[in-house]
Amino acid sequence: PIDEEAVLRAAAATRRVLVLSESIRRCSVASEIAALVSTELFSELERPVKVVTSPNAPTPLAIHEDTYYPQPHEIVAAVKELAK
Repeated sequence: PIDEEAVLRAAAATRRVLVLSESIRRCSVASEIAALVSTELFSELERPVKVVTSPNAPTPLAIHEDTYYPQPHEIVAAVKELAK
């Protein structure tokens, strides 16, 4: 279960949200959290909710998984965009 109150409290305090997950975005916990925050706190957020996830594609063989999951440069770019 997701502690919705805690998520909304943290989002309201910072007014910026980055949801990071190794799962794909489609039908994921990450998309549910992004939807919850966007719906409940739309007018309070300074920036749109950013979601960084793996691509909506099957998980590759283990030798390729380093390029499949969210990479540090993607996370840094999302954080910098939120910090503007």
